[in-house]
Amino acid sequence: MNFLEKIGDKIFDCVLAALGRKWDYLIHYKSNFDNLEPQVKDLQEARDRVQRDCDMAKNNAQAIEADVQTWLTRSDGIIAEAEEFIRNNGQAKMTCCNGWCPNLKSRYQVSKRASEMGLKVKEIKDEGKFGRVGYPESTQVVGTATSNTGYEAFKSRMQTLTGVLEALKDPKINRIGVYGMGGVGKTMLAKEVV
Repeated sequence: MNFLEKIGDKIFDCVLAALGRKWDYLIHYKSNFDNLEPQVKDLQEARDRVQRDCDMAKNNAQAIEADVQTWLTRSDGIIAEAEEFIRNNGQAKMTCCNGWCPNLKSRYQVSKRASEMGLKVKEIKDEGKFGRVGYPESTQVVGTATSNTGYEAFKSRMQTLTGVLEALKDPKINRIGVYGMGGVGKTMLAKEVV
């Protein structure tokens, strides 16, 4: 007999808990619905913050972590879903019989969905705390633009070389100067002349 009482108590507790949750949705439908909007706003702000971090990482030639991109996509989806729910159910008919009676079915459904969506929004927001959003991309080594093969006689350098050689033949000239930007081959030209 004691065994049956324990089973009966367990069943009673389970039924009471289930009914309590259902009554809770009916009683707190307004607060469940009203609490969803600030939760969505908080998620939107967290999403914008992560997006700014991603933009900064991209500007620093970093690749974005895959889990960050996945989180951004998931947060966009739940934000759109929650905003549509708020927009469509904010004006839902919560009364029947010309306003004389509350529409318990509508209140229950809206409250339950708002409560579940609020939990989902909070869960996604909590997942959005990343230590870093990007990582340095591996860079490809590009060959150097300078050559270490010595003097190369380009067509454009030949005119300068002949000008220097002609100036050396003139007995009146004591000094010859070669000038230009760094790295264009002035020293190599002087070595070629000597």
